[in-house]
Amino acid sequence: DGEEVDIFVPLVTPAQMLPSLADHVERRLHYPAPSFRPSGADGDSVFVRVPIDFRTTPETWAPIVATASVDGPPGFAPWVTITATPSELWFASGDPADPGLVARCSGEAAIAGYVAEAPGGCSYTFANASTTVPSGVFPAELGIAWDVTYESSDGPGTLDMAPTITPAPVQVEEIKGLVTCTGSRPTQGSC
Repeated sequence: DGEEVDIFVPLVTPAQMLPSLADHVERRLHYPAPSFRPSGADGDSVFVRVPIDFRTTPETWAPIVATASVDGPPGFAPWVTITATPSELWFASGDPADPGLVARCSGEAAIAGYVAEAPGGCSYTFANASTTVPSGVFPAELGIAWDVTYESSDGPGTLDMAPTITPAPVQVEEIKGLVTCTGSRPTQGSC
């Protein structure tokens, strides 16, 4: 009808915003804060064949959320929200005789309290002392795997992000005992 109308055309789409926002989220991912507690020990030592509980802190076991948006009129304002949620805590022992991801847990087990009488859902038992390697310390690692999803003005989706990994060297000691025969009766340690 001869009337002039301004039409807003967004120069950015959610698909174009996604890589930059994903990079921002990836830089903000938490690295696990290793915490090891050996069951039945003094709290400072790790021993062969005695389970240790591995944990991280509640602060590092928290989701990361980030949103990007572009102003515009209703229906023409693209936006993206990415949520990265910790899905699994894993422990790699660093023992060359037992390589790889050797223990995994998820959910509340990753930050649960320590109970000396019962190893938790996040526990591992070393089969070898760390004296089997030249350094005397196993180069263990603790990692968090992430589930990453997004919602956008164009719809939902998922993204892949690498796990965050923290070195967690562990010195594993071995306790040896010697049983000797001291007498003929069972109460005297007979053989």
